[in-house]
Amino acid sequence: MAPTTPELHPRRARRRVKGRQRSRRGATLALSVDPALNDFYAEDPRRAGSRELDLGLRWRGLDRSTYRAAWIADTGEIYTVRHGSSTEAGRVSVLGRLGADRLESALRGWRDVCDRNDPGTYEWLRARAWAAA
Repeated sequence: MAPTTPELHPRRARRRVKGRQRSRRGATLALSVDPALNDFYAEDPRRAGSRELDLGLRWRGLDRSTYRAAWIADTGEIYTVRHGSSTEAGRVSVLGRLGADRLESALRGWRDVCDRNDPGTYEWLRARAWAAA
């Protein structure tokens, strides 16, 4: 069975924006800005307009910290955002840079690993990304 390439989504669709926004049903939603993530995108203009591939929301470190991971198409960066306070240092990390052609083989099986939600899954992701880059 041939591997499938996951669909890329525009980053803007997931980006948090400041202020309030109306939902489809008319309810007002309070939205917040994540300063660490906004700073990360501001460092390289290619990130802001690029499509992204979501690589999971619950990677768990050996220290029990949890992370969200994604790949940015225009820069080839695999990055993680540590859950927690948006003011914490080191919250956004680039684990590696690789093209779409190498991404699937480098991270083969990532969904199963992330879904386990076991301590050490973040280290698995980091090691795979570093080895492929």
